[in-house]
Amino acid sequence: MNLQNRVDPWGALNSVDARGTYMGNRGILHNDNKVIVAQWRHKAWVICQLEFKGRKREVFSPNNYSELFLWMRRALYQQVIDLALSAIGSDTKRLSPLGVLQIVTRLQSLLVKLTSNCILKE
Repeated sequence: MNLQNRVDPWGALNSVDARGTYMGNRGILHNDNKVIVAQWRHKAWVICQLEFKGRKREVFSPNNYSELFLWMRRALYQQVIDLALSAIGSDTKRLSPLGVLQIVTRLQSLLVKLTSNCILKE
């Protein structure tokens, strides 16, 4: 049986075989039967690499955080982050209204690609 620990781009928790791009957690979300009983315990996401120094964990172990695996296409996600960071780094007083509109339009386009082309890593 698959655990309900795969997070899609919309934040929903799913039970599927696919691997995630990153691991994250939002606290202890599961009970002793490894069933999700809460969507989060804290609003912040803790994001981690999938592998670290060869360490292995029992997923959804008792009294420990719930391992969640995030699906996203890394290249598109990176484009969105890069564009957002470049926009934030810009001197907004020097941006024309057209410049702001262009940044918003590009971000919307990338977010549509990110969510509509969500491919699960297997």
